[in-house]
Amino acid sequence: MFLSWIIPAYNEGHRIEKTVREVATFLRAKNFLGGFEIIVSDSASRDRTAEIVRGLQATVPEIVLLNLENRGKGWAVRQGMLKAQGLVRLFSDADNSV
Repeated sequence: MFLSWIIPAYNEGHRIEKTVREVATFLRAKNFLGGFEIIVSDSASRDRTAEIVRGLQATVPEIVLLNLENRGKGWAVRQGMLKAQGLVRLFSDADNSV
C-alpha cells in the first residue's frame, strides 16, 4: 500500500459522502503504484456518518471505516494512523481542510 488518507469524523453525515468521493477521485487519478486507502475514523457519531460510509464501500472499495469511541479528534487521527497500511500517511478534516 502506497498511501493512506485518514479522515477523522464526528457527526459529518452532511458532508462525508462528498468528501470521500472527491478524495477517491483525486487519488485514483494519481495511479499510485501499490494503491491507496481512505480511512474514516468515526468518533461515535450520533448522525448517519457511519451508515453513509458503509454505503460508500460498494462504490469506493478503498474505504475503511473505523468505529471508535469519542475521545476527540487527536485520538481519531491517531487510531487512523495506527490502522493505516500506507507507506505515506496523511489526514484531512471531513471538509477536506488540513
